[in-house]
Amino acid sequence: MTIANTSGCSTSRRADRARAGLRGAAILAALACSLASTACGDDGDRTALGVLEAQSGPFDGDIVLDSDSPAVGEHGAELVLVDGTGNPLRGAAVEIVPFMPAHGHGSPKVEATETAPGHYLTEKMSLFMPGVWELRVHVVEGEAEGRLVATFEVR
Repeated sequence: MTIANTSGCSTSRRADRARAGLRGAAILAALACSLASTACGDDGDRTALGVLEAQSGPFDGDIVLDSDSPAVGEHGAELVLVDGTGNPLRGAAVEIVPFMPAHGHGSPKVEATETAPGHYLTEKMSLFMPGVWELRVHVVEGEAEGRLVATFEVR
């Protein structure tokens, strides 16, 4: 079947947009499942830092901090990661570097452990002072490599 292109967009551009929409929907669905699974437990309040901004590579994701109000101290985080086709990212090596861009320093990197397909958990990230922090996420899966970042404020 042939479809006429009357929008002025190339077919490949529309296909890229459609794939991006599917990828975003997969991330939101995975994050919703993650939040729903912890809402009834004794995990306490959590803060959705939101969509990880892709700096490079084929990966997308969201991140949730283990506290309802990011404060100075040690924190855990859960990442929901998908590959370039929107499928849960399996078997990746994931490292997070907490960094304060205004000060040019941060905390030691921590490794995240896969707890389920596409779900990665880390504990004891040191956010040792108030201010704007970035969680710089480095992902390696097979030959693919990517960098993502979340920015938020610690009080």
